[in-house]
This record gives sequence, C-alpha cells and structure tokens, in this order.
Amino acid sequence: MKSKRKLMTRILLLVMALLTVFSMSACNTGGGNADTTSNDTEGTVGDTQGTDTTGQTDDTTESTEQTTAYEPEVMKDPEKAAKINELLDTKHELRVDENGNFKVLVLSDVQFDNPALNRATIANIEKIVKREDPDLVIFNGDNSTGITSEQDLRAYVARMTAYLEMKNIPWCHVYGNHDAEGQSVPREKQQEIYESFDYCLSKAGDADLFGMGNYVLPVLEYDSDRVAFNVWCFDSGTTLGYGSPYSDDSYKDKGNTFMSHYEYMQQNQVDWFEESAALLAAYNEADSIPGMMAFHIPLQETFYAWYYKDTLDLEWTGEKRENVNAHAKDVPLFDAAKENNILAIVNSHEHINDFMVKYEGIRLCYTACIGNFQYHAEDMLGGRAVIFDSSKPDDVSTYMSYVNERPELDKNSPILELVIDSDGTVKNNVVGRPELESYDYAGSTKTVKKDSELERPVISFTGGKDKPSVYNISAKYMDDLFKDGFSYEVAFKINDGNFSTGYVGILDYEEAGGWGLDLYKNSSNPNKPTLKAEVGMGNTYHSMSYTVEVGKWYHCVYIYDGETASLYLNGELVAQEEVYYSYRTPGFTNAKGAYICIGGCAQSKHNNSDSTGISGFIGDIAVCRLLPNVLTEADAKALYQAWLGES
Repeated sequence: MKSKRKLMTRILLLVMALLTVFSMSACNTGGGNADTTSNDTEGTVGDTQGTDTTGQTDDTTESTEQTTAYEPEVMKDPEKAAKINELLDTKHELRVDENGNFKVLVLSDVQFDNPALNRATIANIEKIVKREDPDLVIFNGDNSTGITSEQDLRAYVARMTAYLEMKNIPWCHVYGNHDAEGQSVPREKQQEIYESFDYCLSKAGDADLFGMGNYVLPVLEYDSDRVAFNVWCFDSGTTLGYGSPYSDDSYKDKGNTFMSHYEYMQQNQVDWFEESAALLAAYNEADSIPGMMAFHIPLQETFYAWYYKDTLDLEWTGEKRENVNAHAKDVPLFDAAKENNILAIVNSHEHINDFMVKYEGIRLCYTACIGNFQYHAEDMLGGRAVIFDSSKPDDVSTYMSYVNERPELDKNSPILELVIDSDGTVKNNVVGRPELESYDYAGSTKTVKKDSELERPVISFTGGKDKPSVYNISAKYMDDLFKDGFSYEVAFKINDGNFSTGYVGILDYEEAGGWGLDLYKNSSNPNKPTLKAEVGMGNTYHSMSYTVEVGKWYHCVYIYDGETASLYLNGELVAQEEVYYSYRTPGFTNAKGAYICIGGCAQSKHNNSDSTGISGFIGDIAVCRLLPNVLTEADAKALYQAWLGES
C-alpha cells in the first residue's frame, strides 16, 4: 500500500537524521566514556531547543534542521502557531507520493438502515477501493439512516470501513441529511464513534460552527512539512424541518431564493474557511494552497453551471438523471473557494447524478451513490476519484469509477441501424450498441408490412391519440457522442397529418435539449405538415423547417458538426444554418437514463406513461440510422443513391 511505503520512507529519513546527530556528537567528545557521550548528546538536543554549547554541535544541529524541519515566520506568533498546529494535526500523516501525486476517492450514500449493512454495498466499496488504490477515502454523507442505538452505529461503521481499516487506508466522513433524519444517535455521539476507528481522520471541528465536522486535512509535500494540497470537509446540513434551527413553516419566505427544502451552509463556516486557508497559506509562505472541498448537499452554483454549461461553453462530463436539489439559500462559499484556490467541490445527495462541470475555474462534481439499498442506477454505482499532481498545481483530474465498468464508447461505428425483416422482426443491427426495445401504449400499434411502392418491409405506426407506439434504444451516457457532432438518416412516409397534438416525433431525443426530427401539425392544411430538424443549443433550440406532404416518401439526412446544421431531403440540400451556441444535453431525469425514440417523442418513454399528452407518428419508416460522426455532402448524396437502389 502507498501509505505503508510513505511511512517507511519517513522512518528511514528520521533514522538517518538521528544517526547523523549521534555521529557528530561522538566526534565532539573524542570517543569518551558512555556517561560523557550521553551528556554531550543531551547538549545537542538542547541546542535544537536554543541552548548554547560548542560551535561544532550548533552547526551540525542547524544543518539537520534545514533538511528535516520547516519553521516559517508565522509560527513565531504563539496565537497563530496554535491555530495552525490544530489545523495541521491529523491522526495519520497525509503526504503526496514520490511523484507528487495524491488521490482522493469520494464515496457517498451508503445509506443502510441497520448494522448488518447489505453485502452488495460492502462488495461495491471494496471493489472500487481495490481498483483505485486511494490515499484517502471520503464518505460524503448519508452514510447511514435510521440507526437507533450507539451500539448499532458502531457495528455499522465497522462493517462500512472494514476493508479500509484492514488495509490501513486513511478515511474520513461528512454528514448528509439522512445522517440526522430518523437517527436516534445525536451527531456528537456519532462523531465520537467515527473518530474511535484507527484510520478515521475525521474531526469534530469548532463547536461554534454550524453543524458537526467542519475540518481540513492538509496533505504535506513528499520530503517537506510544507502543505501541498488541502482537503476541506463541511457539514452541509439536513432537510428543513428535521430539528433545523433555520427552518419553520415559512422558510420559503426567508431568503430561500432557490426554493429548496434543504438547509444551507452558514456564514460562520465561510469565515472559518477563509481564516483557516489564510493561516495555512501563511504557514506555507505562499498566497494560497491548492485544495478541494467535500460536502453532501450541492451549492446553487452547481445547478446554474450545469443549466448554462452549453450557453457558456463550459467543460463537462457525465449525466444528470435527477434534479439538482441544492441549498435553500445562496451562500458566499463558492466565492470564497475561488479566492482560496479550490480546484474541485464534490457533492452527493442525488443518487443518480454523476456529472462534472468546470465553472469559473472550479470543477463542480457529483459522485453517484455507492449503496444499492436505496434508489440507484446499476450503471452509475461507484465513486469519484480526484487526483492532485504537484507538477500541475492549477487543476486536478477527476473521473467516476463505476462498480459495473462501462464499455468504451466507439465514436466511429453507428449507434443505431434499423433492420426490418419480413417476418416482423425489428432490431438494431449494430453489435455492441443497445438493443431495440418496443413499447405500445394503449390505443396505438405498430406493425411490419410490405410497402407496395418500395417492395420491401417497413414499420407502419398508427399513433394513438396521446398514446404513441415507439421503438427505442437506451442513450445512457451517450451525450459525449453527440456534443461534437452527429448525423442521422431516416426514410419516412406520412399517412395522416391530422394528429391530435401539436407535434409528433419521427426520430427523437428531445427534452429541454437533445435533438429530434419532428412533424408539426398544419391546422389549415393537415396534408402539408411541417418537418422540423432540431438540436438543443444554449437555452433554446436551433430548428430548420421544410413543408412535406402526406402520402409521399422522403429520404432525410441531417448533419450537425457542432457549428453548422444541414438538412438534406431526397439528396438535395434544403437548409443549412449556423448553430450559434454549444450543444445542449437533454434534461431527462430518470434512473434508467434517456431514450432515443422511433415513432414518437422521447418524453413518451421517459415518462413511461399511457397519458403523455403527446400523440405518436402516423406513418411508415423504412430506414433509420444514427451515427456519432459528421457526414459530408457527398455522404448524404451517396446515401440517397443507395436508398434509390434499394427501393
């Protein structure tokens, strides 16, 4: 283990320093008797404390101090020195490795309700820790729920951290809302229980601060006692109404700008952070020290950064499958973090969000849950790694490590290639991509038939009122394939333009973002509806329109390259426009992820309801292909020629 290797290195350095001191002392005494040597050695130690003896011993001691001790000017102030020493104090020393790296693994929402703690969650923790080999593990809140006794909580924490304790891996924790809700063990006692474990580095923190467990874990340089990196941990509160001093029935009228029902971090936590960060920077004789923060409930900035990520062209990864339930009130912690060199903030709370968005220099991160007792998504179970590299102190690298490893996304092969057999079988013909699923909502059907004009099998959709019939494929974690460009090919015929709602989907991946090929009703002439090819950009959609006719086959190719959208119908370019903002990911928020739908709007499957309020496509589809790369004009024309040859 890294921790053992670092420990042995420090012991070796200490032994070498002591041997040097004893060797020089022996030379000073000229090889006298044991008593004389002992007295002179005591004198040498005294020199370190400021007692004057021989000049030779003084020089030796000063040389030893220069290689083993670090005493900045600020430590001459007794009051500041006491505060700094308290901040630096940890049960086990944390240091970057010989390459200057330090890895933090953040796990969250274990959230079981009895000391047995299900085996699957324990296995998840062990699997991720083995794979990542972290220097520090943070349990980022909602560690337990509904524990009724101190004895049960102690047994629970023992099971949760058994692998870490066995392998001597330092770990710490913060509290989430469920660590208070329904718990019979007060946080003060919870804190005592956590801190009783050998490798737990958690601290109760200043009793005058909001919550329990506001503290910092300094990570020292490899061969010096200067601080390389700080890990800041905070209590982010609980649900308003669970004994919160900041709640009552009218909390929404008390500065609750976000309309959340969760507490918010307090000004005294921000003040403590700013004062502590300044003291540690003074200890380092630097303007600031790089660091990260970990707390359970996200800041409002996390919501805004994700919402505006495309408009602002922010760097991002991952998915948002549920709403960002941020603090009930905006607090200045984010501004303080910017001023004090915080590179990442890791939150939890929502079990099926795992995104990261870099906003104003800070990586705002979610870690999805590690526990599979409460609600979760099997493909998101995991933890977030944050890696600091001393050679690149202006940023950190971070990624999700999943329990169930995901296949690499191939950006060259198609995502969807519809195959329609005469025996009625419809499938996705691309190996390694999601399989096609079929849903017929009440009042709608789809069948495979032979089209007399094309002389080939096609899918015929009846499109019931408010209840579409669709084929779909899962689009889990596919947005990285779309944001830099994509293309699709669809051959379709409209059989009825008088559908009950304003529009229907032909090939659709839209909900507050995404993209879609949709048909809009023309009330004045239902036989000539409007075809719209749309892509989410910024906070709106870019849309290109073309009037089509009922009863006529169309071959459509749409190409989006991140800057320009092009629409080809029957081999001809009918629209080409600049897309002014970056691609906007859809706002799907269910545990299974988003879906790409054929024959209806994506909300139909997302809502999984027989009353979506959106009717389905009434017509036939003969070809449907989706590509994660950007086609050319020549490609579009060649696909049309191939279509003519097939038909």
